[in-house]
Amino acid sequence: MNHSESNERVARCLQPVRCLSALVLAVLAGTAFAQSQSIILDTSPTPTTIELLDGTDVLLDPLSGNITATPLDPAACSATTDCSDVQVSITSFNVSPSTVTQGQTTNFGWNGRGAWECQGAGLPATTWNGTKLPAGNQAVSTAALSPDTYTVTLECSNGPVTDTADVSLTVIPGGGGGGGVPAFCVDDGRVPPAGLTQDTAIIDGSSTVTQTWLQLFGQDFPQGNGRDTAIQRDRYASLQFDTDGLATGVSGRVTFDVLQTFVPSGQKIVTLSQCPGDFTDLNDNNCKRFLGQGSVRWAINSGGGFDCVLQPNTTYYLNILYTDNDDAPYDDWACTGASNPTTATQCGDIINSLVN
Repeated sequence: MNHSESNERVARCLQPVRCLSALVLAVLAGTAFAQSQSIILDTSPTPTTIELLDGTDVLLDPLSGNITATPLDPAACSATTDCSDVQVSITSFNVSPSTVTQGQTTNFGWNGRGAWECQGAGLPATTWNGTKLPAGNQAVSTAALSPDTYTVTLECSNGPVTDTADVSLTVIPGGGGGGGVPAFCVDDGRVPPAGLTQDTAIIDGSSTVTQTWLQLFGQDFPQGNGRDTAIQRDRYASLQFDTDGLATGVSGRVTFDVLQTFVPSGQKIVTLSQCPGDFTDLNDNNCKRFLGQGSVRWAINSGGGFDCVLQPNTTYYLNILYTDNDDAPYDDWACTGASNPTTATQCGDIINSLVN
């Protein structure tokens, strides 16, 4: 560089807005910075502040003195200088795990194209709600959420142009003395189906709470005379019972027959499991049946190859889900005996317990 070129560069740096102070130059020269909030220029008589949107890279060229601010996603401004024809799309949005016990943490991942920023919503009183970068990952605690199924939304935007996506997150009650899903069930993936909720009043024509075997039959397991049941659309039943005091070799079956009322019946998944809302066969193939009318056989500490083997002095659940298929993730409700299976308001059976 000759003397005249040096003087020309110094003169150019004296022009307002063209150059940063020596201190800022020392920090920024030749380096890109993501997520900058603003650029402050040391101009006279007062500094000039240029606000930047989230998700912006700032690059200072040490040779020319030029500062370039670009979005992390180049598609955020393309084709025209005013971005009037920009296209915004959310190419991926996921949550893992999608079912968690209350208080656990779940992780969201997303990627938005053409967006300057995104907004998360759907989980009140959590860190998910609020402004986000166009792409990222975020761990979110469910400690402040009540047990329920939540529709979690993500909206990414570039000015007036937006795109929206959503995922489902199910928060189930914590285990312990107050009931709920035991931790080992969550670890094994034996949890209630996402998007469905437990029907807590399944006696036909009654609003009586029925979350246990005793509440349904008025007797402890395995006793139980026939009860008319009706489970509402998009819900499943889960009845807690205990095998306390039952000796090895005691056996029986739980039967399902068509109601003699206007409530239709249909195909269903029935399981005997230590996990509420568990419709998998991860425990014992004989503890799960996909049936219309029929029964689930059980035996204490023994079985003839067709019986669901139950341990004595253990808590179990009778789980029932009306559906037209036996395929994971077990979240399709249907009453196959109704004229329109997917829009029927309820589905039911006469449930009876027989001891051999």
